[in-house]
Amino acid sequence: MSPRMLRQALNTIIGGTRWLANVPGANTGFKIAYSIARIGDLLIETAWEGMLAAMPGVGTPTALPLIAQARGILQGPSESNASFVQRLVAWLTTWAQAGSAEILAQQIQSFLVGQGTMGAGIYPIVRVVDRSGNWVIANADQSLTLVTGVPFPWDNIGGWDYHPGAAVSGWWSDMWIIVAPPTGSEPIWPLYTGTSDPAWLNNFGANKATLGGGHQAPLSIAQSVLSLIATWKGAHTWFRAVIWPSNPTDFSPGSVTADGSFGNWSKNVGGVQTPDRLASARYWIPAVGG
Repeated sequence: MSPRMLRQALNTIIGGTRWLANVPGANTGFKIAYSIARIGDLLIETAWEGMLAAMPGVGTPTALPLIAQARGILQGPSESNASFVQRLVAWLTTWAQAGSAEILAQQIQSFLVGQGTMGAGIYPIVRVVDRSGNWVIANADQSLTLVTGVPFPWDNIGGWDYHPGAAVSGWWSDMWIIVAPPTGSEPIWPLYTGTSDPAWLNNFGANKATLGGGHQAPLSIAQSVLSLIATWKGAHTWFRAVIWPSNPTDFSPGSVTADGSFGNWSKNVGGVQTPDRLASARYWIPAVGG
């Protein structure tokens, strides 16, 4: 809603002499006044729209990226403006809880809405779990669930570089993030079948065969998710991995999946070095813990 403009009130301003506006030969003065009022209206409208632009959901949506930058909130590539406006309005409450597993899970979930195979408006399940067995779960309906007392046996057998489990048990700040599709048995992004996969060759070329496998998450998404982790995690926490399972139940409190030796990429079985970790999932290992 714009303010009352000068042109609308012009007749009142000049004393109600309507004949100046309508009588031929006598309306030159009114035309001059009208031209001046129009310029004044442009200045008023510019100031009014500029004020509204700073209000998410009220002013122009073209201002949302600037508001987001100022408030430190990242919009997902497929997130609707309506959803993003709600998060921008709640920014002070959100930042007051920065560093918590709840806010971290919600920020990642909102950013990833509608990505990959999920479809427009569909949210992934995001779980944040620590070494003590505390699970914060952002469900697909955006509700939060807390589960405690369910240890996550990522590396409690061998530990880092095959250290005994007791040697790393003191790392209470170790945490993991699991991002799962809300339904079905398909990953959020398709998995490369190998270095001869046409999708792999299209992205990396035939001369990059030594890079190994992975999934088809865009680089911009990977960079943004790791940036979100670095921004919203607690300063004392160390993230061991971001795990991307192919179905909703893997790496959940009811099916933790890890067998205690996932801290290394492979394990020795009967004298044979064997690949470790669930092959249907993908793992991002941040170099500096997120």
